[in-house]
Amino acid sequence: MATSNEDANRNETTKMINEWREQWMKEIDSIVRSATDDLDENITENDLNDRLQEAMNEFYNDEDGSSTIFGDQDTGKRNFYFSDEFMSHKNYSRQQSESSDLTSTIGQALVIKQRAHCTVKCYKDRAGVMAIGEDQLAFIDFVWNYEQVREMKMFVVSNINSSVGEVQAERSFNFPYVGERVRVVDMDYWPTHNRYVLAVVQTGEQRASWHYLFNPTPDKDEEAFERWITCLPGDTLSRVCCTKETVYEIVNHYTRGFVLLLNSYRVTHVRKSALELFPPDSQRYNSDVLRLIDICCSPSNKKLAVSYNCSIGSQKGPVGIHVFDLTRDWALLSRIDLGYTDVEYYMPRLLHLHKVDLLVALHVMSGNLLFYDNHGERKGKRSFILYVEEYEENQPHLYPVNICASQEWVAIRFNRYITVHRIND
Repeated sequence: MATSNEDANRNETTKMINEWREQWMKEIDSIVRSATDDLDENITENDLNDRLQEAMNEFYNDEDGSSTIFGDQDTGKRNFYFSDEFMSHKNYSRQQSESSDLTSTIGQALVIKQRAHCTVKCYKDRAGVMAIGEDQLAFIDFVWNYEQVREMKMFVVSNINSSVGEVQAERSFNFPYVGERVRVVDMDYWPTHNRYVLAVVQTGEQRASWHYLFNPTPDKDEEAFERWITCLPGDTLSRVCCTKETVYEIVNHYTRGFVLLLNSYRVTHVRKSALELFPPDSQRYNSDVLRLIDICCSPSNKKLAVSYNCSIGSQKGPVGIHVFDLTRDWALLSRIDLGYTDVEYYMPRLLHLHKVDLLVALHVMSGNLLFYDNHGERKGKRSFILYVEEYEENQPHLYPVNICASQEWVAIRFNRYITVHRIND
């Protein structure tokens, strides 16, 4: 007759087996849904087995479930692709998700469709400035003119929904220089006005910063670029994020950072300092060196995420994200610690996926995307590292430098390409 201890052990074992079955059935369901979305890619049974094997490898390699470590791989077409093992297949690619919590992470990370819908060639821009509208992508590039001088241009790709494979930008616009050392450092699409808001800075002795509005379809008597707001002396725009009612932005004033909220009438109705948003925390960061890196907001204007970075030069510093509830006087909803980095200015980049209400953080050195809900709980981890066969002997692995999204699309910019992916329901 079985003892009470034996019965307890059997119950625990049965519970473990059922939980194990449940989590892997969920993973298989995710793979099946993803494969169903890619029926046009001639998926084989071996491909399905490979995806399951990848998921098992990722699960057992992610030992502590921490959200402080970034890293992994993904998909494309033509003679480049995303791959965990940098496979030698031509014209084939696949994306892989990496998980710390298999039952939730894999499924949430697959909200971005595995295969790129279309790709666009671009030149190297450290900031990777771009924005995507409802069915249109706009991005900044630097092009050599006939005098061998680099000119800043805005390129536009329209009709994304019907653009498949590698596509060309059908329009370009010369940016109206207002002085030397002028460049666009960020942009976002403003749906209310069907315009893009640009953050423009001039470095050097004549430091200045402006907001520009870009109209991708100007009439004959209209200019494509319109100077909208001139920043206060000492203020330098670094990031912009637009919802229907509000333009959110990060402004650096010498050594101090601020978050501003502007309405459509150019009125600043909130100005929050970095010290207000990130009060001193001796265990996490030094407010004296804290820089605000990126900003994103839900379309309802209720939740705002701001990322920070405390690295100095080659000295590593903590990075992370705070999510605020704007309806409750900027109450702190969640605090996400992302470990340490020595990348000063571009990490982590932020994105809000409106369609699925998820916050995404990009690590520009590892290519990892981390997915979070509004409470700061990690819901997914996935990597986008582009492998370009034609650059095999010269830096073939391209890492993302920026991300942006509309309701239906996510664009990921690399040094030489921009890939556009559909957002799954």
